[in-house]
Amino acid sequence: MDAFEELLARAKADPAVVGLVLTGSQARGTATVHSDHDVYVVVRARDERWRATRRSPELLTTVFALHGRLRPYNTYLRWELETYPLPAPWTAADLPARALGDPVGLFPDVARLARDRGHGDVLDAWGDDLALLIEVPGG
Repeated sequence: MDAFEELLARAKADPAVVGLVLTGSQARGTATVHSDHDVYVVVRARDERWRATRRSPELLTTVFALHGRLRPYNTYLRWELETYPLPAPWTAADLPARALGDPVGLFPDVARLARDRGHGDVLDAWGDDLALLIEVPGG
């Protein structure tokens, strides 16, 4: 099952989801074999689980920037990581699925990477709000 099929299954199983809106090249009928799926998830009420999926691009941009690289388009993310790997835990086998399936779950690793790269003062400036992203429920 690819990432798009996983998203569809997750949305179908969630009663909070009213529908999905496909945009981009897939919706225009101009998709190629390299195209990804740009999807908006429509929910009945504000739902943090789905809002978080919008954070994937920013988190991925941060991960690549902290490694001195530009983030590729999502279409080429797996190829980029297979061809020019990043160190664990940012591997082609894990990062694309994590970014789609649990982008909030990426944040603790992104925060560790930022601290390792000397940006702890930026994280600390967020104050107590940072704990909301790093604490794992039930963990």
